[in-house]
Amino acid sequence: MNVFLSQKFKVYSFLSMIFLVFVHGYNLNNTYLEPFSMVNEQMTFTTFTEYLFSNGLLRFRIPMLFIISGYLFALHDQKTYKERTLKRLKTLGLPYILWSVLSLLFVFLLEFTPAKTALAATNLAWGISQPNIIFVSQYAWDDYLFRILSMPIAFQLWFILTLLLCNIAYPPIKWCVQKYPMIWFVIIALLWLLSIQLPFFQSESLLFFSLGVIIQKRNFDIEIPKKYLNPKIWGFIFIFSALLKTYLAFEAFLYLGNVTRILLNFLHKITEFSGLISIWYGADSLVRWIWEKKWFQICSPFTFMIYVLHVPTLYFVVYASDQYFIDWQYHRLFTYLCMPLLIIFSSIFIAFLLRKISPFIYGILTGGRGL
Repeated sequence: MNVFLSQKFKVYSFLSMIFLVFVHGYNLNNTYLEPFSMVNEQMTFTTFTEYLFSNGLLRFRIPMLFIISGYLFALHDQKTYKERTLKRLKTLGLPYILWSVLSLLFVFLLEFTPAKTALAATNLAWGISQPNIIFVSQYAWDDYLFRILSMPIAFQLWFILTLLLCNIAYPPIKWCVQKYPMIWFVIIALLWLLSIQLPFFQSESLLFFSLGVIIQKRNFDIEIPKKYLNPKIWGFIFIFSALLKTYLAFEAFLYLGNVTRILLNFLHKITEFSGLISIWYGADSLVRWIWEKKWFQICSPFTFMIYVLHVPTLYFVVYASDQYFIDWQYHRLFTYLCMPLLIIFSSIFIAFLLRKISPFIYGILTGGRGL
């Protein structure tokens, strides 16, 4: 792997985490986004812009991260399975458990402060089976266990868990990729297109992790695009499909009914895939520009801490900001644009202090990243 490719991986990993914070800063009436989510409010500049970015233009980041992860994992086949698995349990498994517990403890403690109202309003108990449970302090012991192991309050941790499972399942994934690539990719691509989730695995993770593996194993050129991967063409598809999907999310249900969900899901997949290709091959100049900036060299070691710290804190900050500026016409757009930046800078500052005060604790919490 040459120097620029390594730089590209690091820049896109950092940008993907920045974009993730903005996606989670989405603050329309229904904040839970799925590929086929519709918007049950009037289409305005604010609502259109938030949906366009959070459920359209910024959605390529997860497929890109899985491809990068699959590529890098396949690059080190000279190491034994046991050696790599133990390392991933340390760098992914342990941070997953620790941040699951810390996010749970954080919300539990907030329930004994004036922030309790905000906790109820942000509905952080989503995912617990009992509908009467609103607060963490109401949990039974199995609810705590469920939150720690399966559905953390810091819900972005699903990526770590799924990536860890892909790493553990790497031998059969590699075997399928190398022995029966056509059958394997047809199956997992269909699962992804239909948004069908398997037990323990996201269809998205299997498809793009496997793509990363086969790209590395077959030495596919990921620096110079082939004719059918022209970033200008795919960039047009990317922008058009994101705009069309956003418009239909507001207007299509009146005419198409439940068929709208199928159409939105299809457009979502087109947006993800076209964004992945166009951004990867079409933004090399941007990558070089960012890499040379001092602010990137300072901030990039704290990418993981931005990832783990932004939820659930972001939801409280967004809620408080919206309540404070509620009489201002553009308060939601202001909150959407500014509160993620506040959380990003705060996360970097906290990470910087923690690394300076206790590199040992910082190393455990991050799996050794950024030391």
